[in-house]
Amino acid sequence: KFALMSESVLIRPQVTGVVDPRSMRGADLTYAFDVAFQYGDPTVARDVAADIASQFTSAGATRTKAEAERTSKFLTTESERLAAVLRDQEAKLAEFRQATGGGRPEDSEGNLRRAGDLERDLSRVDDDLRDARARRDLLATQLLDTPRDRAVIDQTGQQVLRGEDRLAVAQ
Repeated sequence: KFALMSESVLIRPQVTGVVDPRSMRGADLTYAFDVAFQYGDPTVARDVAADIASQFTSAGATRTKAEAERTSKFLTTESERLAAVLRDQEAKLAEFRQATGGGRPEDSEGNLRRAGDLERDLSRVDDDLRDARARRDLLATQLLDTPRDRAVIDQTGQQVLRGEDRLAVAQ
């Protein structure tokens, strides 16, 4: 009976040629199928063909459902992983913004203003450093011209330091 049944069933796939985008090779893709059942009684033939088609469709739906569930599980896991990565990146960005005063490369106007402020601050520090060096050099010159034994007198006219003490204070 099985041999008779298998001879009476005709399943013909509908195939089209496609190009695999990964390998760029041609391949055949089955996108549908025809089911026929040859039998003397057309009503029985129609009903058996419909049942066979239903079995194919049901099996395909079961496979598709299982694949969809696996894909859904993968996507859920991946979205959770990416959400954790995103939270980490947002935390790093918040730290960066806090460390840099909220500046971002996209804030060019603010960055230019901050750069100008920093340039002015640096210029003031350079000026202060130059002034301090000039005062140091002047004091060194005055120290060379000052006799070692002469006492230092304060504003009231009293002697404050003697020679060796003055040298230690000047240094």
